[in-house]
Amino acid sequence: EIQRLFPFADRKHNTLTVSQISGGCALNQVPDNAWATLDMRFTNEIEYAKYRVKVENIINQSGLSLETMAHVASCY
Repeated sequence: EIQRLFPFADRKHNTLTVSQISGGCALNQVPDNAWATLDMRFTNEIEYAKYRVKVENIINQSGLSLETMAHVASCY
């Protein structure tokens, strides 16, 4: 659902890349937890604020949690 918010993959548009997925502690067990790293890039701070709310809503409705690892302001 989050991926559909980001249909483009170039510098002129907001983009999303799933850069890491991991979970569990053994290959032959169903994991009791998992995590993913999403690299989201925005064209400006207004877009960041707008999409941050959309992503938070999807995460919260799914019963998941969201942690921002880094937020670098746009230089364009």
